[in-house]
Amino acid sequence: MDSATVQDICYQIEKFEFEDLFAILSKIEEIVNERTKVID
Repeated sequence: MDSATVQDICYQIEKFEFEDLFAILSKIEEIVNERTKVID
């Protein structure tokens, strides 16, 4: 990942409200947990 992409992601995160970011992280965690179960 190049620095421009990292800066773009950081900029998008700054625009989010904290609640939105928390919801996104929770959703990512859900997806990761589902995939982990499939691998097991």
